Amino acid sequence: LVNSSLRQHTLGAGASYIGERGYLGASVSSLKKHYGIPGGEGAKIDLDQTRYDIDGQLDAPLPGFDKLRFKAGHTDYGHVELNAEGGPETVFSNRSTETRLEMSHKPVNGWEGSFGIQTEHTRFSGLSADSGESATVPVTVSDSHAAFLVEQRQFGKARVNAGVRVESVKREPEGARRRSFDLLSYSAGAVWPLAKDYTVGITASVAQRAPAADELYSGGPHESTLTFDIGNPNFKKETSRNIELSFRKVEGLVRWQANLFQNRVRDFIYGEVNDTLLDDEGNPGDELRERIFRQANATIRGAEAEISYNQHREGLSLRAFGDLSRGSLDDAGSLPL
Repeated sequence: LVNSSLRQHTLGAGASYIGERGYLGASVSSLKKHYGIPGGEGAKIDLDQTRYDIDGQLDAPLPGFDKLRFKAGHTDYGHVELNAEGGPETVFSNRSTETRLEMSHKPVNGWEGSFGIQTEHTRFSGLSADSGESATVPVTVSDSHAAFLVEQRQFGKARVNAGVRVESVKREPEGARRRSFDLLSYSAGAVWPLAKDYTVGITASVAQRAPAADELYSGGPHESTLTFDIGNPNFKKETSRNIELSFRKVEGLVRWQANLFQNRVRDFIYGEVNDTLLDDEGNPGDELRERIFRQANATIRGAEAEISYNQHREGLSLRAFGDLSRGSLDDAGSLPL
């Protein structure tokens, strides 16, 4: 396959302290990758990523609580899109810092679970390699703050679970409209034993998502997808109403599971590629296809299946899995690929 070369280097190191009441660990990893994008343009990607992580746990931190968990991570990611001559075109950068604090409690009226907070700070951009100015996505600073609660309880033979998450997301681009989104997601489900070794389960959920920076503010060439991307700063948040039905065989040498799901999404965001050809400046040309981010109501249905042999035992182990999904816009047919 023309222009499908790949060169990759990875390196990682970590250490942890394990004590009587918990542990504390840290790690660092590095990824360098240089690869081609199959297609007529001969574009290549030069990628560099460094990630730092801290992970800790304290047992019995306070009366009534089992564990306190803490995670923090920082990722410095960047890639340069190169033209056929090897010259840099667009420099993408994404620096992000995440933290998560979670406390699990002892049973209360039969309910077991945990609650916590999570934050994320990112700085994302797609700038011209020549001028350093916005080429595809302007420098955009995003902040997310969330709180969550997850609980489960046994009711007779059924295991019931429920969860809720509230989140505030802000996007602040240079030279474009600032946006903020208040999000609420929640779910409930249950699992019942059908017969020996078999279970059936159902889960219903509502999930909200804020538009990503590139969906809001894109306005330039994207060599890795061979498109000229156009975002929309007026997008609303996505709201997805989901239901999933599962069947499982959970014991024995042969185990399997099958899931059926349906997601009805209000204000679904997708990229529609048309036949308009543009150059790197957005003028008529023959290099890039125009991709416009749009928003519409959509429905996604699908199935997943997995079967395994000799799970959790010594010797030969086999596993096979697959999935199938179909998405359609409520007013315009199938979802674009």
